[in-house]
Amino acid sequence: MGDRWVSHEGRVESINRKYFVRVTMATEQRDDPAETVETMTRYQIYHALNRAKRLEKAAERYHNDPAVLARRAERERLKAEREVAKAAEVEQKKQQKQLDKQLKQQQATENIRTMVEKRKSGGQSGVRCGAENPQ
Repeated sequence: MGDRWVSHEGRVESINRKYFVRVTMATEQRDDPAETVETMTRYQIYHALNRAKRLEKAAERYHNDPAVLARRAERERLKAEREVAKAAEVEQKKQQKQLDKQLKQQQATENIRTMVEKRKSGGQSGVRCGAENPQ
């Protein structure tokens, strides 16, 4: 027959007869050739070669199942809700921090105003730092 195909180990094997293939198996012991040779029917070969297609079709059926789609939508909805809640919490913390900063600035401004007013009131009487004004 002379047809060639690639085994799952990546080696090219040849078909010896119409129904059987000699496949060299990867083993550690290669002393006895009888241990390293196995025969496969053409149906086994077909099964091995088309396994990927069957698995892909099964996965497609699974992912198109209404129950699976509903669970996926529910997970995505919950994830979106968590993200929105987290974003709101971050925004609230940011606003609280901004308010604290403004409060600190206002307190500092009030402290400065009171100090300036004390100095002005002290300067009007002519007394400066406990000493009399020579004028």
